[in-house]
Amino acid sequence: MDSSERVKNRILMTAKRRKIIEKYLFRFMCIVAMVVVLTCLYVYIFNPQ
Repeated sequence: MDSSERVKNRILMTAKRRKIIEKYLFRFMCIVAMVVVLTCLYVYIFNPQ
């Protein structure tokens, strides 16, 4: 394996790793957004005043 193949493999692995991170980060941010919205609704609906 010469140096150009190593660089090519490193670039491909970086792109694959980035796609995996993007997928899980998107899911995590959706869950956080849902928790925030549900917390706001809970406080608005069940406000003890």
